[in-house]
Parts: sequence; structure tokens; C-alpha cells
Amino acid sequence: MRSHDQVNAWRRVDDSEWKHKARLRCLHLQGLPGFLDGHIRLNAGLTLFCGVNASGKTRLLRSVAASLGADVVDEPILLPSFGKVNEPAVPNVVLGIEGNVSQVYYIDIFHLSQVQLRSTQIDRDLGSRVEQAGESNLRPKELRLLSWLVGRDYQQASIAELDATVDESSAMEHLTEESTPVEPVNLDQFTEPLNAQRADPAILLDFRPDVLPYFTLTYNGKRYGTESISRGELAAMNLLWVLKSAEPESILFFDEPDLFLSTESSARALTVIADYANSNKSPIVVATHSAYGLAKAPSAYRVLLRNVGSGDTRVDVGSDSQMWRALRTAAPTNLVLAVEDEAGRQWAQLFAAELELNEKWAYEIWNFTDSAKVRSAAAMPDVADATLRYVGVLDGDERAKSSRNLQNIIFLPTSRTPEEFLLDLLKSESQLDEVLSRSREKIIASLSLFEGDDPHDRVNSVASDLGFNVAQLRGMIWQWYFSTAAGQEALAEWRDFFAELKAPVRRGRG
Repeated sequence: MRSHDQVNAWRRVDDSEWKHKARLRCLHLQGLPGFLDGHIRLNAGLTLFCGVNASGKTRLLRSVAASLGADVVDEPILLPSFGKVNEPAVPNVVLGIEGNVSQVYYIDIFHLSQVQLRSTQIDRDLGSRVEQAGESNLRPKELRLLSWLVGRDYQQASIAELDATVDESSAMEHLTEESTPVEPVNLDQFTEPLNAQRADPAILLDFRPDVLPYFTLTYNGKRYGTESISRGELAAMNLLWVLKSAEPESILFFDEPDLFLSTESSARALTVIADYANSNKSPIVVATHSAYGLAKAPSAYRVLLRNVGSGDTRVDVGSDSQMWRALRTAAPTNLVLAVEDEAGRQWAQLFAAELELNEKWAYEIWNFTDSAKVRSAAAMPDVADATLRYVGVLDGDERAKSSRNLQNIIFLPTSRTPEEFLLDLLKSESQLDEVLSRSREKIIASLSLFEGDDPHDRVNSVASDLGFNVAQLRGMIWQWYFSTAAGQEALAEWRDFFAELKAPVRRGRG
């Protein structure tokens, strides 16, 4: 898939670009066991449920799919502000949709793969059944898509749709010929455990249960079938088969379609699904924990499932930083705060903590050692494909040196250096006596003892004389400062600045 096609695939499933009648609108949860109540808007063409293992992705996906049932009701109810919504078959779950859909599919690639592998093992007449059904080759475009998805240059790929019924007598005859005893196999055993967990008996967790696809691939001149291909290849072929076979204008629910795929292929699988959703006019919901793939998806497409202290799961739409935290994965840095020195670093860290900056950004604070380097970092141009942004954090005394407001510059409080500001507070604010657990006399005596010293040296000396290291002293005083009216005003300035700051644009996908 070409780069511009990948970009378009994601763009066309967005709310503003989705042109098809059927569209996802919202998800409403109330009283669903294991989940906190919530109501969130969904992206129109593609929504991704993401979270770590045991966060409830599959359980939520099944509940949402079952809430629609096998048939969409003819007379939808109304949910205020969100338009048409189907009457849920599962209590406490409402999936808001708009328009009519032809079918509801729930697809478990792992289940499909297991059934296919086991059936090929016991089917004595497999070759003749494949020949009788006939093989249909993937078209050149589909073959290129498969090659891109898996990362192998296939010369040929075909699908034979077999009757899912395996002749039990032939299967048993085959099994008795094996040297190792094998227990009798009933293919229904692969379906029943899953269907027993469904919330609505009308919706099957099998995709086209009457059909058993048999895949054949040719790579480097070697031809091999389902029984010999890798799990990743089988997952990729199953994904393409489902997308080719599903009725247009349906709703599809995919449970971890990228389970057996490599990191790069899992990201590409999500792009393939996005492309199909638009071309087949079918909204799709996917449960996945593919961190690499999710990182390439816009945040509006992602529904985060996060475990909270009560043991329940919170469902909401979040930023890149929140996604990485939900996946419990170290986030790649997308924001650097460039500061002048260690005092600036500590100030910036306190501001960031007060503003909960990590809810929107995966940030780091770098010491650039002087104001000129900070300005140079902040002046770095915004590039369309950038994944990193710099913001300069200058000391307050730099305000007077700035003839104009710079787009990527924010200042520390007042018009003085952090050290001068801290010394002024120690001298004038009697409330700090209680904060530091030191008498006013002791504080004034320490300030007097080192009067005339350079402010940086003086702060270090005063801190030591009062029984603190300099970081402790700064932290206690500046934390107190946030409780004052002036501190709240400074926080508001930073809050407004970062509220308007846009994250780098992610363009390259797949």
C-alpha cells in the first residue's frame, strides 16, 4: 500500500470525512459489571478499543456486538443529542449508530485460525474437497496488499471455500491410522465455548460458520497450504478473507485481528481495516493492544480501557500520553521543555505536575545551560512529519529582553531569576516560617550571613545554613507559591499556553 493510500485510509474514516450512511456515534455504559458508567463519542468509521490484557477489551467488544444482535431493529429508539440508537439486547450497553446496516459480524481471528488448523489435521479428503470447491486467486491488488501486510513478496495466493462439515467417519479413520492415539474430535468444540459466553443467542461469534476457507500461498516458487503456513500468514489471510466476504454496509467487530502478526504487520493490519471500512461503507470496531499500530492512529479513534483502583475499568477517549499509560508502555517523547539550568528544570517540573501535563504530552525536561540555547531550541521550525516539539522555558528576567511574544516560549514567574525570586520570598513572606519549620529570626539571619554573594551561590549557602539541600528548599517554597494568588495567576498563564499548543502532526502510517 503506497504511503499516500495509507494516509487516505485513515483520513477517510474520520468523522469529518466519513460520507456513508451507517456511522458510529457513541457508546453508553451504565451498570455493566466490571466497568464504570460512561458515555463517550465514537469516531464515525473506525473505533479502536485499546488496553492491556485483562482490561476488558474482549468483554466490552462482545457486549457491544451483542447489543445489536444479529438483526438491527427496524424502529430505533432515540438517545438525546446522538440521534438513532438501536435497542440493546444486552442490558446496560448502548451503541449509538446512525443509518441502517445490513449485517452485524463478530470476528475472532484466533478462533478462525484454530478451527482451520484443526480441521485440516483431521480431514482425510482435504485435497479432493479443495479441488471440488475450486481455488480463487487473489487479484493483483489484493496480492500486493497481502505482501505488504506480511512483508513477503508472494507470487500467488488463493482461497477455496469448503463446506465446514468434515465427514466424521473419514476423520476418525484417518485418526486411527496415526501411530499416536488421538481423542475423537468434534469441530463444534471450538465454537461452543465461545458461543456460551455471548450475551445474546442471536449473534454468532463465528464468521460465516458454514464455510471453511482453505488458503494456498506461493513464495519463492514454493507452494503450500493452510496446514503449513505460519500463524502470522494465516491471520493475514483470514483478515483479507473476512474483509472480502463481509456484506457491504455492515458493522464489523474485530477481536485482536493482529494477534499473530509482527509489530510492523500489526500496525499495517489496522491500516488495511481502515481502508476496507471506507471502501465497503462499513463502520468497524477493533479490540487491540498493538502499541505500534495504535500510536499511528489519531487519538479520536482510540477508546482507552484503563483499570482503576476499584478493580473496575474506565472507558474514555484520551491523548497519546494517556494511551501509553493505559498500555503501560514507555511513551516516546513528543515534547521537550528546554530550560536554562537546574533551577529552571525544577520549576518547570513543578509547573508540569500541577498542570498534569502528562495527561496530554509525553514530555521530558532538558537543561540547555543558557538562555541563548533555549531560544535556539524554541525556534526550531514545526515540520509536518515531526514527532517531537520543543518549548523554551526562560527565566523571568528574560521577559524584558523579549521584544515580542515568541510562539514556543514560556516564562517562569515574575521578572527576576528563580534565585532572586526565591531570596525575595524568603525575606518578605512570613508564612514561609511555618512551611520551612524555621523561625523568622533564623531565616533573616541566614539571608544576612551571605548578603552580597552571587544569587546562585547565596541560595545554596542559605539552604545549607537552614538545614536543607537546595532542591528541597526550592521545592518547598515554590510549591507554597502555587497556593497564592500570584502563583495561581502564573499557573493560569502556563495552562493557557499548553492548551493552545498543538501536538506534532503524525502523517506517515503503516
